[in-house]
Amino acid sequence: MTVGGYSVRSIGNYVREMRFIFEYYPDTDPAALTAEQIEQYICYIKEVFNSGHDKCRMVASSVSFYFKNVLKRPYDLHTGSIKQKAIVQLFYSSGVRLEEFSRIRIADIDSRNMRIKVVQGKGKKDRYTLLSVHALTTLCESIFASIVLSLICLKGRPKARVCIAGA
Repeated sequence: MTVGGYSVRSIGNYVREMRFIFEYYPDTDPAALTAEQIEQYICYIKEVFNSGHDKCRMVASSVSFYFKNVLKRPYDLHTGSIKQKAIVQLFYSSGVRLEEFSRIRIADIDSRNMRIKVVQGKGKKDRYTLLSVHALTTLCESIFASIVLSLICLKGRPKARVCIAGA
């Protein structure tokens, strides 16, 4: 960490946070920690110690450093649903304004030309913006998950109710 330019204080904070996590899970091999366990630990410190955002961010940063640089494996703390992830990726990668984003429909997404049609944007003009491959992939996963979920929820219902619900 010293070679990486981390301050003495940051190194101490990271080491201390990891020690707390290892003490919280004494019977778990540190290399076997999962994202769910880290989430549980963060919830624990929020509830028991009334920890704020900065403390939770410090824990997440410490764990991220530990996973990426010590264990040499990716660290991905699951935050939100696939739908939320798709929304954030679309919003971030396309560069649209919030008002423009609220008006985007599925029909406005042109996956063949990798672009999104923005209707009535700034100046009440229509325009096209870029659609990233990563955002499109996540969006497709989100739509697929929604379809599967609706099929699971409708399973076993009478056909009449399905038709009414779909109308």
